Amino acid sequence: MKSMWPMLPPVRRDRSLRSIRALWLPELVVLVALAIVAAVAFSGSRLDRWAIPPFHRAGGPAPWPLARAGVGRWGSLAPPWITGSLAAFGGGLFLAGFAARGQAHLRMHGLFVLLAVAIGPGLIVNAGLKDHWGRPRPREIRELGGHAAYSPALVPSGAGGKSFACGHCSVGFLYALGWWIWRRRARRLALASLVLGLAVGGVLVVDRMAAGGHFLSDGVWAALIALGVAHALYYYVLRIPLREPDLPGDQGRSGPASRLTAVGVSAGAAAILAVVTLSWRYVDLSAHVNLPDSPVDSRFPPIALMSKSI
Repeated sequence: MKSMWPMLPPVRRDRSLRSIRALWLPELVVLVALAIVAAVAFSGSRLDRWAIPPFHRAGGPAPWPLARAGVGRWGSLAPPWITGSLAAFGGGLFLAGFAARGQAHLRMHGLFVLLAVAIGPGLIVNAGLKDHWGRPRPREIRELGGHAAYSPALVPSGAGGKSFACGHCSVGFLYALGWWIWRRRARRLALASLVLGLAVGGVLVVDRMAAGGHFLSDGVWAALIALGVAHALYYYVLRIPLREPDLPGDQGRSGPASRLTAVGVSAGAAAILAVVTLSWRYVDLSAHVNLPDSPVDSRFPPIALMSKSI
């Protein structure tokens, strides 16, 4: 039976998912537990509505005063660069795995990064959920100056909104992909990557909430989807730990058929990434939000200070 991934080293016969359950089982338990907590916590509107008021000014000329502050501009400009950096990183690893003898693990990790970006933020979050779920954004609901009714995150809506899930945030959370890449080789580097991904994604969540573009639940589910897809790709689809040898130099070889398949897969992933990048929902907030004439509200000094430094 031919392998689904001929450009990758074969799965070792002395390994199985059961033999590496110490790696994937704790992660799976954490992801499932967090998903259950999120589903329960955001089943009503209380938590989402509690998180929005610090960013909203009811009845004023600028209901979302931070929308075009430094933080807001960074949140709109950063995601394409984040996507591009991840695509460049994954593509570089993938090509290096062919160019350098005995470095097939780079090929596996590069393909992992490309597919994680293309499938998570690309296909599932943006092309799937945002275009078809229909959840109205915070600035579109009646309580916050819009005309639509609030809709819980996990309930499809006919309002035609694009709030669920947060596309900007989902790609930011993928800076945590190094957790899987370096977990077995350099644990401190893996932890640093995980912290970076959660931090970048978290900042983007706050930014999108400040602009009235997303609820807190949109950001939380964006994180769970992006990281959940990465987990599934690494352990169950590509099965990278089952292909990696015990010794760094024992990597296996690739033939012409493997290289041809590799080119096809990488071209497909690159095409998806290009479509996602070119069609990204970077809305000009000035068309939807009344902009303030004055600087950032002084009642929020931490955010005001951050906006001045960006």
